[in-house]
Amino acid sequence: MLSLITVALAFSVRDAKPAAASALRLRGGISAGEAQKYIGYLTVASSAVGYVYTNEMADKYEPTEKLTPQTTAMGRMNFGVQLAAGVLLLKPDAFVPTLAAVFYSMASQFGETFQMPRYPMVAWAAILPALQWAAGEGKVPEWALGGFLLANGLFGSFMWETCYSLYQTKVALNKQASSMGQFVNSGLAATGLYLLGPTLGWSDTQAVAGFLAAFAAGVLKFVLVDGEGMFNPMGGYAWAAIMAAGAFLN
Repeated sequence: MLSLITVALAFSVRDAKPAAASALRLRGGISAGEAQKYIGYLTVASSAVGYVYTNEMADKYEPTEKLTPQTTAMGRMNFGVQLAAGVLLLKPDAFVPTLAAVFYSMASQFGETFQMPRYPMVAWAAILPALQWAAGEGKVPEWALGGFLLANGLFGSFMWETCYSLYQTKVALNKQASSMGQFVNSGLAATGLYLLGPTLGWSDTQAVAGFLAAFAAGVLKFVLVDGEGMFNPMGGYAWAAIMAAGAFLN
């Protein structure tokens, strides 16, 4: 399926009409803004399907072992985070409501699958809009939301076992499910980096480039390190290439 996405992007690059000569473009005529839009639409479309048809979409990535219920739950959460990331590229103002809705909607499934209390997921759903509101009112620094997502994402990506235990879970995870949990957190870290762009003095295009580069790095970490041997890596390589190309344009 990812190969089809890659081909579709390649044809859109080939057929795009030229715009301002000053815009940075790939050979064939696609601008940074167009690349951001195309990647956003691809991410939203793929993730929206995966969020509803999680096992069917996961099968497209050819897992080497049968998916456990825990992997399926983490996979659905991953599709939700990626859906919010796609929204971030297309309509940033809708990012926080989307991500908050993802956390809230996963509370029941996580509670049952991981034998954990549901309130941590509900807390996430409440904290995200609260931080956004507080930053808008000047009650917390503007970087609070981005810093929160980046810090939590890095913590969960590199200190997964500790992170997982903090949710008071009672189910042990295999490598397949753990790697998917780490991948979820790498996505959160990438979105946090994007939101920190203004604090870091980045332009909009630089923030998008940083986000896409971080997302590509997260995909490669999943394929080559955390989830090595768990899935056919070609799908991950295709997504990493798409994200890296978008980062290069910006």
